[in-house]
Amino acid sequence: MVGIAGKLVAAGLAAAIVMPSIAQGSHARLTHLSSGASTSSSAMYAGASRDTSRVFFTSHDKLVPQDKDSDGDIYEYSPAGLKLISTSQYEPSPSTGAAHFGAASTDGSRVFFTTRLSLHPTDTDTLEDVYEYSDGTVVLVSTGQYAESVPRYSSFEAASEDGTRVIFHTPERLIFADDDSEVDLYARVHGRTELVSYAPGGGQESRSVALMAASADARVAVFDAAVPPVGGEWNSQLYVATPDGTVELPGGASTDMYQGPRVRGVSEDGAHVFYETAAALVPEDTDAWHDLYDFHDGVPHLLSQGSAGGNGRYAPTFAKASADGARVFFSTYEQLVPGDTDSEPDIYERHDGATRLVSTGPAGGNGPYVAELAGITGDGTTAFIHTKEPLTEDDEDPNAESRDVFARSGDETTLVSTDGYGDLRLEWSSPDGKSLIYSGGSQLLTHRRDGVSHPIVPKIPFVYEHLSVKTASPDGGRVVLQTAGRLMKSDQDSADDLYLLGPGDPMTYPRPAATSPMRVPLVPAFEQCTDPNTSFAWSSGVAACNPPVPSSGELTVGTPDFNGKPPRSQGSMTLAIRIGDPATSEDEADVAVRVRVTDVRKAGDLSDYSGVLKVVAKLRITDRTTGPQQSYPGTGEDIEFAFTVPCTETAGDEGATCELRSTLKALRCCVPRLEGKRNVMRVDDVRVYDSGPDGNIVTSADNEVFMWPGLFIP
Repeated sequence: MVGIAGKLVAAGLAAAIVMPSIAQGSHARLTHLSSGASTSSSAMYAGASRDTSRVFFTSHDKLVPQDKDSDGDIYEYSPAGLKLISTSQYEPSPSTGAAHFGAASTDGSRVFFTTRLSLHPTDTDTLEDVYEYSDGTVVLVSTGQYAESVPRYSSFEAASEDGTRVIFHTPERLIFADDDSEVDLYARVHGRTELVSYAPGGGQESRSVALMAASADARVAVFDAAVPPVGGEWNSQLYVATPDGTVELPGGASTDMYQGPRVRGVSEDGAHVFYETAAALVPEDTDAWHDLYDFHDGVPHLLSQGSAGGNGRYAPTFAKASADGARVFFSTYEQLVPGDTDSEPDIYERHDGATRLVSTGPAGGNGPYVAELAGITGDGTTAFIHTKEPLTEDDEDPNAESRDVFARSGDETTLVSTDGYGDLRLEWSSPDGKSLIYSGGSQLLTHRRDGVSHPIVPKIPFVYEHLSVKTASPDGGRVVLQTAGRLMKSDQDSADDLYLLGPGDPMTYPRPAATSPMRVPLVPAFEQCTDPNTSFAWSSGVAACNPPVPSSGELTVGTPDFNGKPPRSQGSMTLAIRIGDPATSEDEADVAVRVRVTDVRKAGDLSDYSGVLKVVAKLRITDRTTGPQQSYPGTGEDIEFAFTVPCTETAGDEGATCELRSTLKALRCCVPRLEGKRNVMRVDDVRVYDSGPDGNIVTSADNEVFMWPGLFIP
């Protein structure tokens, strides 16, 4: 089925047309994601696309008919419904085996997992392998150009945000350059396998490697290469693999697997590697304790230092870093700046060679309270803090032991949790920091940085066991929850389940019952008054221009007091729905289009106009033709709908008649399927153009508006 809704405003007139729909929209804000035919085991959140339109989870339950076993499987919930990911059209062998989620691309189109099931003909063993699921197809990732006679296991490590590059580890030799049987890191990209864990220098002893961190595009990998312990002695070294080669991480050597250096992360572009080490890598580091370093531009930079300290008997802890790695946040008991006078752990930021105290405010910051970093914005300019200490004057909790959420931007600290719900904890923040979700007392609350917090609707008690926020869309409009509580009737057990809290059923959107046909009256267009020389009687204080100037200098209509011709012009555009036949597979639905304008004359000699007019309108379409399968709802960007109308001379003292009868599909190329897609279309900014002084409608630069929507009051 198809429908069009349009907004055409002229002289206060609005008009719309929409085709009837038999679908019933849902206003429920809560969706049970892990519901199915059999539900008795826990559904555990695994991941989601960035916009949360796709949510992935694992479950032992048989939630769809394709799931034939009772082992752990990976499922996807999307607007299209529930889908089994860890399966294949190829008959697997063995018939049972759990699947373990690895990662998904940011758009959710690629999913990586590990299983001992043979889901591809090239997988001939029963050991763990890495697979990729994309658009209904499963391919083997942990393979290469060299086929070792002895099969070995493989495990997923990381993937790029777009899913085109995958890192995994295995002791199996997959390319000829791998000359040992120890665990190595490999990358699979565009059907080719590369060895990642090269160490600089040749002739080194065989080492077993482990991935520590990777960049967003998975082209930079930090890994530990260790010689298997002999006689209890451990010998390892940290390396950074980049497209330009592999280098040792300074201070990354260790003979103690428990107290050695620790990699904490990398920036999104891989240019910064953050790690803690006891090695003194710069002259400023004079203590024997662990310090926090940033390896950047081939040089280690000391982060855990300040104007008042940095070499005490304290070990700082990395917390978070901005996406570009320019701002690094860490926690320490040490007093690094003069403003820190307490002995409790505080939050610091290192940026542009300077260290500043974050966990402070105009009303406090040095009391006997612990401060925790709850989150930061993507650019690191705002940090969110958990603490029981009142940092601002407006923190007036009656219970001094109530934890609050504060925001620190530059040198300004503000209280975020101003609602008084008691002990609070930040559960999620949007990348820009404008939308927050936090728990308070027995409620989950949303907070827009306007000083007002609102309980999430419907009000969900936070006392349910294990209720937690797993992720949310960037605007906070869609929230994924996991809980053992039964929030909907479809949840019939006490095991963990996943729910989506959002603006409504993701497969529906508001639609009128019917608005067809839509008739748009057309009137002559006049230029806007920009240099007024008189007053306007319709509204006090509004000026006017005299005389009025027609927008088109080429065309006009008969008007006795203007050009001595009788008033015979009438113009309109009519749109009407043609309903398709649901009993057939053909897309028979369409929109009938009729344009008729009479008494069209040349402005110069008032003779009949025998050329063509051009009608242009803007369309904003909301329907179910979004996504790879063209089955998801969505609103597209505004598009232009344009067509020409031929004009014919008439007999007698009457101008030409311009008329066209056609359909939307005939007038515009590549119209997607209309029938059954619940199409709501805004039709706006309708303009009828002349052909300009050169009389050529194709050369649009000199074409002017002749008519537009409006009313005429005699």
